[in-house]
Amino acid sequence: VPNLHLLMGKLFEKKGEYARAQASYGMLIKYDSKRPMPHFRLSQALLKAGKKDEANKEIEQVLKLWRDACVPKKNCKWYFSKNQAAARALKTIEEYSKAQPSEQITDLFEGLKASE
Repeated sequence: VPNLHLLMGKLFEKKGEYARAQASYGMLIKYDSKRPMPHFRLSQALLKAGKKDEANKEIEQVLKLWRDACVPKKNCKWYFSKNQAAARALKTIEEYSKAQPSEQITDLFEGLKASE
């Protein structure tokens, strides 16, 4: 069922139905809140819907989950080299943090990058 919510969310997002995309990603997060990518997908749908503050909270959550998973193990570089979707998401977050500065996001992002 989780993959169904991810696919539905992506479909709704492509169709411009951001509220429905948000609901699909929200169900995916409800199923497993420790996975960063559903939070990332939700952040993108929120941004497209003009909900920057909510999107920022999801981006912060993505960065915290990645930090908690890879920084203690000192394997962030390996993780992002093996996970193309995560690497693309990290690049998107980096570009977003430069265009829409947020101290919290910048600090989390820099901490994650420093651990590579």
